[in-house]
Amino acid sequence: MHRSLVHRRSTHEVLPTDFVDLGADTFEIAIQWPRRHPLWKTNPLRSSLIAETIRQSTILTCHLGYSVSPQTRFLMTGLGFDLAGEPLRALPGEAIEIRAHASGSRVRRSARGLRSVRIGFSFSQNGAPIASGHGDAMLVDDSTYLRLRGSHAGAHPPARIRQSVISPADVGVDASEDILLEGDRHGWVVAVDGSHSTYFDHPLDHVPGVALVEACRQLACVETGDPTLDLRTFEAEFVRTVEFSSPARASIQRSGDGACFVITQDDAIAVDASAVVASAVATTSVS
Repeated sequence: MHRSLVHRRSTHEVLPTDFVDLGADTFEIAIQWPRRHPLWKTNPLRSSLIAETIRQSTILTCHLGYSVSPQTRFLMTGLGFDLAGEPLRALPGEAIEIRAHASGSRVRRSARGLRSVRIGFSFSQNGAPIASGHGDAMLVDDSTYLRLRGSHAGAHPPARIRQSVISPADVGVDASEDILLEGDRHGWVVAVDGSHSTYFDHPLDHVPGVALVEACRQLACVETGDPTLDLRTFEAEFVRTVEFSSPARASIQRSGDGACFVITQDDAIAVDASAVVASAVATTSVS
C-alpha cells in the first residue's frame, strides 16, 4: 500500500496492506498492526491504535473507493470506536493481521466529486470481531482549504512541548515526547511536540486528531491517578481545528466509568467527546 494513500511519509507508519471494492459502498481492507509502536507500546489494542487505523482507513477508502484525487484536502469532522470484542491473539514478536469491513454512508457529492462521507468499520481477527468504529471526513480543494484555514494555513508545530508536571509513567507512555498535557488539576492544556515522529510524520498546520484522542485518554489517566486506563468506547465531534497559536484547554467530567471531554480554544469548543474508560486489556499471546 503506497504511503500517499493514507497520508503518511514513512512506510513504517502505514497500517493497511490491501483494499478491495465490493461495490454498493462496501469495501474490505487488510490491516497489519506491529507488535510495538511509539503510540501503543506493548499492548497493541489501545485507543490510539484504533484511532490511527480508522484515520488511515477512512482516507484510503475515499481515495480508492470514491476516486478522491491525491490533491484533495481532508478534514476529519468526527471519529468514534468501540473496543468491545474478542481479545487479540498473536505469537510473541509477530505483527497482527486483521481485516476491516468498511461501508460508506452520509455520502454527499458535488459536481467536483465526493464532498463528505462517514466510513463505518467492523474489525475482525480470524473472523472474530475485535472492534468497530467510524471516521467522518470533509473533502475540499486547495483554494477552499486555504479560505477555511485563513491565517493558520501553513502554520508550523512547536519544536518541543514545555515542561510538564506529568511523567510518562503517569499516563502509560514511555517517553516525555509522548505526553500531550501540561498544567495541573486546576487546568490542563493540550501540548504537542512538533518533532514527534508519528503525530507529525507528514507536514500539518494544526494539531492532529489522533493526538487529541490520545490527549483525552491521558486526561482520564491523570484525573483518576490510573495510568492503565484506556478509552474502551469513544465518540468525538471535531467542531473546530485545534491550532498551534493559542492554548487548547482540556477538561473532563466523570460519572462511574463514563467520561465527557471538552477541548476549547479561544473560548470556543473545538472537540466534544464522550467515552467509557477502563483498564487496558492485554493482548492474548498464543504459542
